[in-house]
Amino acid sequence: QSKAHAEVRRNLATALLRNDLSLEELSEVLESFNRLGVADKGEVETARKKFGQLQLREDLLAAIKCRSLDKLEKALQSVRACPPSCGVDLGDDVSKGEKLLVHLKRLRRLRAAVLEMDSQTIAELRSYNKPPLAVHGVMVATYILLGVKEKELQHWFGVQNLIGKTGREALKKRVESFNLRGVPPEALHRAKEILDQYDLSIVQDASAGAATFYLWAINMIKDFEEQTPS
Repeated sequence: QSKAHAEVRRNLATALLRNDLSLEELSEVLESFNRLGVADKGEVETARKKFGQLQLREDLLAAIKCRSLDKLEKALQSVRACPPSCGVDLGDDVSKGEKLLVHLKRLRRLRAAVLEMDSQTIAELRSYNKPPLAVHGVMVATYILLGVKEKELQHWFGVQNLIGKTGREALKKRVESFNLRGVPPEALHRAKEILDQYDLSIVQDASAGAATFYLWAINMIKDFEEQTPS
């Protein structure tokens, strides 16, 4: 029995020194330690502290993977509140999380800018009989991202009809429910081709409303590119 106890104690000590230790591995070693009734000489408390930090890292990595702003903020706050100990290095993960947090906050601001547009600004976009090319192009790219076929957008009256829709088909409502993961890559590439013909200053000079959609659309595309391996 003493031999088995010594082996389990040694396994736990080795595990606590590892930087690549997973929650599952630590749980298994601790479970063996407790099941065999090994005398605790302070290892359990050290293991619990390390378990807590490993849980923080797992939560942080999960938040980064799902790209949830709220979950990411919560995970980063938890990491910052925990004093560094037990040899779990979260530095790189925290840096990655903080960078993503800044990016996601920017996307949220751009989305909010669209959702906060007043009805007059939307009406002004629709009121064009023959819009500047930049305005037409931006709205075509926007609607392509929102799932509309380009052939329906070639003529401005097609775009006008879409801008005039209400309810769930309303432009702002479609942006509100937009999910980047549901957009086919070819639609994103086509929208980028269109938007690459203009820069922000040209669009701003033509229409403040179109500039808001330009910023939203171009950043949705950048977000896709950052998530997609080159």
